[in-house]
Amino acid sequence: MRKRDATSSFAVPFFVLLSACGGGTTTGAVIPEGGLVFPDCKDGQLLGVDANRGYTCVSVSTTTASAPVCTASQALTVEGGMLKCVEKGTGTTTTELGTQLTALEAKYTDLNTKVNDLKTPSGVGSTFVGLTDVKFAGKIVGPTSQAVGINGAVDACVAKFGKGGHMCTPFELYISAATKNPAFTKDTTMPQAWVYMIGWNRNLGVNGVPSTQVADDYAGLGENCGSFTQGDSTKGWVGVTASWADTTYTVVPAGTKTMQFTINAQTTCDKTFPIACCR
Repeated sequence: MRKRDATSSFAVPFFVLLSACGGGTTTGAVIPEGGLVFPDCKDGQLLGVDANRGYTCVSVSTTTASAPVCTASQALTVEGGMLKCVEKGTGTTTTELGTQLTALEAKYTDLNTKVNDLKTPSGVGSTFVGLTDVKFAGKIVGPTSQAVGINGAVDACVAKFGKGGHMCTPFELYISAATKNPAFTKDTTMPQAWVYMIGWNRNLGVNGVPSTQVADDYAGLGENCGSFTQGDSTKGWVGVTASWADTTYTVVPAGTKTMQFTINAQTTCDKTFPIACCR
C-alpha cells in the first residue's frame, strides 16, 4: 500500500464520510482554519483517529495483508492493528442522543426550579402570589377535587398558581408587603379576598347568643366560616378578608396604602370573595 498526497487523496473521501454521518448533509462539520492536516503515513499504514481525536497513522498487521470483504452495510476500519469490517451508522445514534439531551434538559429545568425555590430568604416562607378568578362564599369547594374547607381553598389556589398554593394568612400578607412583594406598592391595590384567621372573638355569634355547637364556637371557627365549611349566616359566623387600599386617615401622606383586614357584617359567610393565595 503506497502513501498518498493528503490534499488530493483524502479530500473527497472525507467529505463523503461527513455526508454519510450527517444523513446526506455536511451541516455542522467544522473545518479548521487552514484546512485539514494529515500525518505522512508510510506504506502499509492507514489513517486513523487516536484517543484525543487527532489523526494518526495506524500500522496494519503483516499477517492480514489482504483486506476482508465487507458487505454493503459495513465499512472497513482498523482495530488493534487489524483490518476489520464494522456496521455503518444508521443515524439512530443521533436520534438516541437527542432523546437523552431532551431528558437531561428536563431534569435540569426541574433542578433549577427547586434551586430557585430554595433561594427564598430564610424566615420568609410563603408569600402572596395572587387572587383566584372565582369568588367563593364561606363554604369553599375545590374546583377540581371537590374538597370542602381548607383543602378546597388549597385546590383553588393550586389550580391557579401551581403546587404549594394555599389560602394566605394575615401574617403571610404582612411578610409579603414587608419584603417588597410587587403586588403591594403605592401604585397597586388588592380588593377584598378571603384569608385564614383565628381570633376567638366571635364565640357568641353576632347577637351575643351562643349557638347550639358551643364547642365549635370556642374552637376558633367563628372568624373563618367554620374553617370555610359554612356558606350561610345561620350561625352568626363571619370570615376575614384582606385588602390593600388607600387609608382614610388624613394624617398620613396622600396615596399611602395599608393592609386592611375586615371582619364585620360585610364579611358574613354568605358573602362571596376571591381567595388570597400564597405560595
